Amino acid sequence: MDKKVISKRTQVQKWKVGSSADVKTFAKAAKTFSGKATVSKSAAQKTLIDLGINTKAGKLTKRYR
Repeated sequence: MDKKVISKRTQVQKWKVGSSADVKTFAKAAKTFSGKATVSKSAAQKTLIDLGINTKAGKLTKRYR
């Protein structure tokens, strides 16, 4: 039996693309996220760790190997 993976993220917003306003809102949110996540190397590494992609040692987590 597989174990359930519990996400550490507390808030996940789902996007419904139904109008051009929705597309613009999503594009703005994506630009803001990528802007904050790529300010520096340490910010990028912290983002990857927070998302569960990398470990603190800098290696990929089991899910992404």
